[in-house]
Amino acid sequence: MRHLLTNIKKTLSNKQFILHFCNISTYSLAIFPLPLPSPLS
Repeated sequence: MRHLLTNIKKTLSNKQFILHFCNISTYSLAIFPLPLPSPLS
């Protein structure tokens, strides 16, 4: 049971990290437009 809770916590933290990283990428691209292929376009 404790192992399952640990996995859920890891998954949530990973999702939060991915969302946080996407937000940073979006803001940095908005502030500093770089010639990079955007995966959202």
